[in-house]
Amino acid sequence: MTYKTFTFPQFPEVTVFASYYSGISSETLKTVKSELVSGNKEYDYCFVSTTHLISLEQLCCSLHRSIQNRELQRMKAKTINTEILYNLSPTNNINEALKRFGVDETRSDIIVLKVLQAADATKSALETIDSDLRSLLGGDSTRNISDSTLRETVDLKKLFKLFKIQAVNDDAADAQLRYSNDAIAASLLRGC
Repeated sequence: MTYKTFTFPQFPEVTVFASYYSGISSETLKTVKSELVSGNKEYDYCFVSTTHLISLEQLCCSLHRSIQNRELQRMKAKTINTEILYNLSPTNNINEALKRFGVDETRSDIIVLKVLQAADATKSALETIDSDLRSLLGGDSTRNISDSTLRETVDLKKLFKLFKIQAVNDDAADAQLRYSNDAIAASLLRGC
């Protein structure tokens, strides 16, 4: 089992499936992107590029805010999947969020999320989702999604530019925490 599930105490009826896939061809990612644009229900997942993602905390903040917005009927996007990408972004532009955090054909890795009702998040259902995604992406999901994985896959130059973060000379773990906090703050404070 290489996927994770996230739950939030405020929303016990919701479970989020999350998995990291690598070794995906650019052709497959182009297909995924075109199927998402066309609204194919087989692709009802949130595909997140790891380019600007520095920590699980950054991802969880976006998930929580997106689920909260859906529950309170305050979503800015049409779907929960797009809302997650929007809430990762430090800008108020949904198209910009899709461009920065959505499928990136120049990379060979991606994080896939699926927001489920807790009742539908049985172990067999989660295994089926993981199996379906492996078939769909033709990639490998042998690594767990973790802060260390994200530290290795983030493009720091692009992260600094997008979130207007200054580089620090701390050790890797301290720097990652600081960058994560700065990225979360930029996303939460957008438009203020």
